[in-house]
Amino acid sequence: LKQTKSETKRLKNLVELSKSTVESLKNDMYALGKLGVTITDAISLGKLVASRVEIRASFLLALLEVESRLGLNVGRGTYKADMNPNQHETFLVLTAKLGMDPDTTPVSKKPSYGWGGAMGPAQFLPKTWMGYEARVAGLTGHNPPSPWNLEDAFMAAGIKLSNDGASAKTREGELRAAKVYLSGNPRCTKAICNSYSNLVLDKADEIEEKLTN
Repeated sequence: LKQTKSETKRLKNLVELSKSTVESLKNDMYALGKLGVTITDAISLGKLVASRVEIRASFLLALLEVESRLGLNVGRGTYKADMNPNQHETFLVLTAKLGMDPDTTPVSKKPSYGWGGAMGPAQFLPKTWMGYEARVAGLTGHNPPSPWNLEDAFMAAGIKLSNDGASAKTREGELRAAKVYLSGNPRCTKAICNSYSNLVLDKADEIEEKLTN
């Protein structure tokens, strides 16, 4: 229970902007410029990707804001310390393909309740990423695509969310997709699954309202 409360608090902190306006979102996300991307670029990319995979742009943007603040927080862990060893071989293959140093490539840190090692703005694990790599390459034209590239990450997340129920563009479908994204289980009833999925959808609704005004 203590662990669940702690994780719920962490998630609430991640989505503390859910009650903000688009203008305050723009102000908060100024650091996207460090990635060579503006908030307008990120929103445009979200809309483009969402249209290609037939999901709501606001839902995609909300989920990626929760996962990594649209790419600003991709983790400060290392694969040796934070990633499940069963992912290491795939991670090494991927980084070699991209010409990246695996020892200095950032991944999410290991939390108290399991393994870290998630990569890039969409926070995919290496083996999961490989399952989407070919389709991402076909849609973005990047071959190989990179989990740390914003366009590739948005596309991978969009494809996964669409496959897992978000293409229905209903609350039920998006709740299922968000739960799968977090836990792999569309029927997860754990407090953390419910907190995560509801927070993403609440944020998506606010973004939707602002984007359509």
